[in-house]
Amino acid sequence: MKRFFKQLGINRNGNKRVPILFILLPLWVQLYSQIDGDFRSKQTGNWTDASTWERFNGTSWVNAPSAPASSDGVITIQNGHTVTSTGSLTIDQVTVSLGGILATNGTLTNNSGNLNVNGSLQINQGGYATGGTYVYGSSGTLIFNNTSGSYGVNSDHIYWPSSNGPVNVTVQGSGGITLNSGVNRTVTGTFQTSAGVSVSGGSLTINGINQINANGAFNFSPTYGSNSTLVYNSGGTYGRFNEWSTNNPNHVLIANNTTLNLSNGSNTARVINGNLTVESGSQLTMQSMTGSLTVMGNVTNSGTITLSTASGGDIYVGGNWTRSGGTFNNSSRAIFFNGTGTQVISVTGGGSISFDYLVLNKTSGSVQLSSSPATNATVTASTGDVLQLLNAGSLDLNGQTM
Repeated sequence: MKRFFKQLGINRNGNKRVPILFILLPLWVQLYSQIDGDFRSKQTGNWTDASTWERFNGTSWVNAPSAPASSDGVITIQNGHTVTSTGSLTIDQVTVSLGGILATNGTLTNNSGNLNVNGSLQINQGGYATGGTYVYGSSGTLIFNNTSGSYGVNSDHIYWPSSNGPVNVTVQGSGGITLNSGVNRTVTGTFQTSAGVSVSGGSLTINGINQINANGAFNFSPTYGSNSTLVYNSGGTYGRFNEWSTNNPNHVLIANNTTLNLSNGSNTARVINGNLTVESGSQLTMQSMTGSLTVMGNVTNSGTITLSTASGGDIYVGGNWTRSGGTFNNSSRAIFFNGTGTQVISVTGGGSISFDYLVLNKTSGSVQLSSSPATNATVTASTGDVLQLLNAGSLDLNGQTM
């Protein structure tokens, strides 16, 4: 230790050494936590290629003379590297760092102990992972990258444990997945799919984000938790399907220039338990559905919302209504404000908003036009009861005009 301080040019007298030592302690631990025989990835490549790896020789990291085996020391796949097992492989003491990927095209056997996944474990076409214990960190992701045929997930597949499983699950291969009998899984982070997701006796609970990318689809209705968000991210026109059928999502976000056809041939009324957000460039259209859309929370529209052209295709709002550069096409349908407490209508940056029919059906509270930003409202329909105040609610112009 004396030599250590001398080489660093640190005066060991007095108390000044204490904070310096604590500053250097993480570096000291990092330098001396490795032992001779540990491996780490040097670059993206196949597991069995020595050029993929570096080996710690007791002093420094050097090019590995061979690929690591299960009998070697700790093996780390570093950030930015994808290491692929192309056949049957047995591993031990492996950690996948955040941003790293361990992929398998064959049978990957975790010999014993934990396979720590802080980055991603990816199952390619023909791949399977078994053995030991799979431990997922707070950003741990399980990726299905099979390209042909739906990948069957069985109840004994320990790479996706029923408790403390992957925080995120990505279905990116065109083959999709099927949750077979007894496979009841919960995802607390992001579940996203670019292929078909099916169940055959299993179930899926979303407590985070359920994101549907291009070509993504569900043949069943997931269970949505109170913190869940259903994200339509296809980048094209998407017809609402089983992802929003029997069970209602909490929040709904339409993003990435996606047009959501809410009807998709069905007249069933739809409910959002939380908020609806339509981003710029994206759209929600009800087409000619005779059922209504109920949003229990807030509506934020930066894109386009088009109500139904058929009677009954109205929208019910329990929270605030905000237009942020977006377009609202009434289609001669009504907007009902039916929440409790104060509900605010606002236009980001100020301006006017138009409704064909405006109905306030509240048991208490008021619908208020925002004064900051200043928002005016216009009711444009030429026939019928264009403005209705029902029940105990009130309209608060708040110094604005209608």
